[in-house]
Amino acid sequence: MKQKRCILVIDDKSQSTVVKGIESKLFKDFDLDFILIRTADAKFKKDDSEDLDVEKLKTEIETKIKGKHIDIALSDFDLECPYFTGLDAVHMVHEIRENVNFFIYSGNWNKVIESVVGKDYQSASIEELVEGINKLIKAQIIDCIDRT
Repeated sequence: MKQKRCILVIDDKSQSTVVKGIESKLFKDFDLDFILIRTADAKFKKDDSEDLDVEKLKTEIETKIKGKHIDIALSDFDLECPYFTGLDAVHMVHEIRENVNFFIYSGNWNKVIESVVGKDYQSASIEELVEGINKLIKAQIIDCIDRT
């Protein structure tokens, strides 16, 4: 009998490619259960706007992970929201469940570095880069991978 694993995926786009990629690598050894949160869904919008309602998102995450052991979580960094990134999603999940390890993925690493460090990595000092790396470590992000 295969071991059961639960994987949380947070993205603003369809997660089908991410899910297929994980399944192709792990289906032989594990029975996979995915919890998919798509931040661009209309149910997460503030009334009469296109803005993300962070409280609605948090409630949905709480509801979907309640009573489940999350083995690993993944989040896209760029969630197409100017005030809410994948790192914010990580912090939100950690408010609900402290010890969840995350993979962050992105197709735009310059944007990720700028958000975490506060400036373009080429103009950042070593101290600023180390501080940014420490933010990721403290957020229990175990790896950053290319979206592809």
